[in-house]
Amino acid sequence: MSFPLGCRPFKKVSLRRLIVVPVVLLVLISVFLVGYFSMQNGRMAVTSVSFALRSEITARINSRMEHFFNTPQNICEINSQLISRGILDPDEKRDMEQWFLELAYVYPQISSIYFGNPDGGLVDAGREASDSLFYFISTLEDTAGTFQKFRVDASGNRTELLTEIPDFDARTRSWFTIATREEGSVTRTEPFTVFTGDDISISTSCAIYDQERVFLGVISCDVFLSRLSRYLGSMQIGKTGLAFVTDANGRILASSTDTEYIDLTGSLSSRDSGNELIRTVGIHVDSLYGGFSNVLSTTEYEIGCNGAISFVLISPFHDGLGRSYRIVVVIPETDFMEFIEKNRRYTTILLLISLMVALITGVLVARLIARPIHDLRSTVRYMINGQEKDFNSHWMTEVNELSSDFSQLTARLNRSMDELKEEIGERKIVEKALQKSEERMDLAIRGTKAATWDWNLSTGVIQINNRWAEMLGYSLDELEPVTADKWKNLVHPEDLKETHSALQKHFDGDTEFYEASLRLKHKDGHWIWVMDRGMILEWNTSGEPFRMAGTHVDITQRKTAEIEQQRLQNQINKTEKLESIGQLAGGVAHDLNNLLTPIIGYTEILLEDSDENTITRPYREILRASKSAQQLVNQLLAFGRKQFLQLKTIDLNDVVTNHNSLLARTIRENIDISINCYNALLPVEGDASKLEQVLVNLVVNAQDAMPHGGKMKINTALSVFPDATDKDTPADACAVLEITDNGTGMDSKTAGKIFEPFFSTKGEKGTGLGLSTVYGIVRQHGGIVNVESEIGVGSTF
Repeated sequence: MSFPLGCRPFKKVSLRRLIVVPVVLLVLISVFLVGYFSMQNGRMAVTSVSFALRSEITARINSRMEHFFNTPQNICEINSQLISRGILDPDEKRDMEQWFLELAYVYPQISSIYFGNPDGGLVDAGREASDSLFYFISTLEDTAGTFQKFRVDASGNRTELLTEIPDFDARTRSWFTIATREEGSVTRTEPFTVFTGDDISISTSCAIYDQERVFLGVISCDVFLSRLSRYLGSMQIGKTGLAFVTDANGRILASSTDTEYIDLTGSLSSRDSGNELIRTVGIHVDSLYGGFSNVLSTTEYEIGCNGAISFVLISPFHDGLGRSYRIVVVIPETDFMEFIEKNRRYTTILLLISLMVALITGVLVARLIARPIHDLRSTVRYMINGQEKDFNSHWMTEVNELSSDFSQLTARLNRSMDELKEEIGERKIVEKALQKSEERMDLAIRGTKAATWDWNLSTGVIQINNRWAEMLGYSLDELEPVTADKWKNLVHPEDLKETHSALQKHFDGDTEFYEASLRLKHKDGHWIWVMDRGMILEWNTSGEPFRMAGTHVDITQRKTAEIEQQRLQNQINKTEKLESIGQLAGGVAHDLNNLLTPIIGYTEILLEDSDENTITRPYREILRASKSAQQLVNQLLAFGRKQFLQLKTIDLNDVVTNHNSLLARTIRENIDISINCYNALLPVEGDASKLEQVLVNLVVNAQDAMPHGGKMKINTALSVFPDATDKDTPADACAVLEITDNGTGMDSKTAGKIFEPFFSTKGEKGTGLGLSTVYGIVRQHGGIVNVESEIGVGSTF
């Protein structure tokens, strides 16, 4: 037999030794592996189907629970808006009952809807757990007292008194106390036994305030956990599977099994359940995870119970108000045995077919390509070892073409290796220079204590350095990744608009650099001032900004100094303004007083000289008007510090205590006044009558600031003013008189004008001279008047 040039004879012995025998061994190993995996295939199939079923059931329960919790939350928010806006009046108890009953008809998952007023009274409408009975509940009066429960018909008419319980007070219930503590936020209670003791409930509540922040009461909505158990019991969970819901501590709240396993105290743990399958799950979770609270993501595993394997899926659920629960679905393996047997038969057939195909394929491959591939591999090994060798020609065209491609590839690789060596050398030089440059730049930045940032505008991600994080009290790991949204959350809300404007001007090309002073929130809660500078470094193909970089420099000390300097300057300006007004008012009042004195004197002479036939009414009117004008002039003299003072040493405590009974009679009954005097003498050089006028003016002013009543505090104390802002401000120990109210308060603009003559916040009712008189008297005594006020909180003089 002859062969083409360069081809070697095909030796059968060599093929069996090098190819056939390994192929046979490979087939045997494959058969073994297929047999092994076939034994596991059925179980894998069961696991897959079980997981799909458990996931579907869990998703349905999860959707039900979202509806279970979201519905009462929406009802509370709607009713809160209706009551706070006056659309639903708490005083109209019958209308409120009918409205609550209509909502209970519309939302079958709701157990009851009720409203507790500030006096402990209750208005309630709802249904029993069986859905066969609707009821009204209310206290006899609109206050705490006897609790009555009536059966109602479909039209909302009371038909039968069901229960009467004395001494009910809504303010003592958990749903009321939790809601009032949160001040307007929607809250949710822990599961608790309802007042009638026949079910476990979860209350969703919200404290209600009117537009003036007056507390109106608490709206609440209940859902019975028995309804959730009833839903779980209606689901088809395999043939013998079950589902139950626990809180984060593993207490059972609802179960698809008999309701006898749900403890009405709400404290039954899953590991203490009467159902053996639930109890086994609870014990396993405690031993493996340390409790349900540590199961933070969807978890699946297998447990053994009663000699059989069951599949378990635990899924966390969050109700949107910060409370978490766990949904547990358990399906025994026995529910899928029929599927396992069928899968095993298919696996056996597949194994036999795979074995035959593998044997035939192995023999064919060994006969056709084993030897040419072996020669090609041998030549490649020579080349790998650095030896030059040509590829031999073979009778297979594909192998010859592959050999030619290898030859060309080898030549190109050799050329590429030479070029790569040169490029690597050049790159090392460049990298070394770049490294030195970066080190110098880093040292320069560290020397300035500046924070750096690099913003990718397409992704929103901002790269920062350690100094950026340290400036805000964080480590780099705590902040990263930093995004544009995270940065906005750190910026003070008042600075966002100006910062965005500066950025937009830079983006529009109006400014060469972006620059803004802004406040950032420190980790401990206070604000720091930074100077933020940067510029655009790259643009995308559309001409839009792509990358921007810059620095943050801490300017808190400088900014604080500027703010304090401005505050002191404003205070000086205000004092100088009041001093100027006082001088003008005092001069005018002094001249007016000189004019009024002879008018009053001559009018009194005319009245004394009048006989019975003289008409004296015009004289009396002139005298009355002149004295009123003189009283106004005296007030202006007090403001201008030009009135005569009878100074002597008096105890400031006596000024307050001597007028205690007078103040009590003067102040309205709906204002609670408390007096707290310093525990030692407070001697001052002053005019007692003028200081009493200061006290009365401030107390009456505080009363007018509380039209609906409130609390007023009068205190005396000893204080020291270490930093004098002007020549008249004391810088030593001072007696202090303090009057505080919790009335309407003032904004800063109004507070800056209250001591000016004829400026009044009371409209036509006020003269505008009460606080001006106070200011003048105190300043003439060598003292100062400070005021602190906030709208809706009150004022302190």
